[in-house]
Amino acid sequence: MARTVLTVQTIVKNTAAAITYAAADAVNNMQFLNDGNTQLLVKNGGSGPCTVTVHSVSDPYGRIGDLVLTVAADTDQTAPVLDPLIWNQQGAGEVNNVFVDFSEGSSVEVAAIRRG
Repeated sequence: MARTVLTVQTIVKNTAAAITYAAADAVNNMQFLNDGNTQLLVKNGGSGPCTVTVHSVSDPYGRIGDLVLTVAADTDQTAPVLDPLIWNQQGAGEVNNVFVDFSEGSSVEVAAIRRG
């Protein structure tokens, strides 16, 4: 099944901007384009924790290891800026996309932002 595409929002440098969140898709999971300046933001408005897994790929040195965030109930969390060599998928139709999975999607919202 195809992953849900999360549109990256560009925020002009040295400006403030509202961020638009989308509902997390825990059934199909999600993907977003990553240029190395993109951050993932997660808001958990639910009553329990949500596990967010950012899938890594083998880098030029053969290392892999997913990034796992546990977002507590009624909190927000951000992932670090994601280095394309470690996080961007390389399969057909997936190039330059980061894959993100959610343990549950009820009351969880997500955004991808970059400064441009």
